[in-house]
Amino acid sequence: MDTDFARFVIVRNTFREYMQSCSEFWKAFQRCTIAIKSSEHQRQVLQAHLRLQTLWLNRQRLRFEYLLRGRTFGTGFWGELDNIAQRLDKEWSDDEETGLLAIDAAYPIEACWQKSKILFPR
Repeated sequence: MDTDFARFVIVRNTFREYMQSCSEFWKAFQRCTIAIKSSEHQRQVLQAHLRLQTLWLNRQRLRFEYLLRGRTFGTGFWGELDNIAQRLDKEWSDDEETGLLAIDAAYPIEACWQKSKILFPR
């Protein structure tokens, strides 16, 4: 097997496991917050935060898979999880955004959530 391809597979699988771990963490966190006695306001704020976190994780996953399909990543992109996260956030281009919107039916929902303002209850 080609060394670059083997590294690609390792990093791809590691990032997918990382995303899955993050998702499981937030699910567990949500279960814990349900059990905690708190005011209605606190529950609403926590639920809004959890929704945003879930949407962010989904956006990261969709962007990552988009880059995998298109092979539109740079050489340094695969170095560390932090590099991948930076690439998916700060270095994400308008062209990539347009491309992902065009091919993934789930992504427009995520993009709408990201662009909308969520008002936290007072």
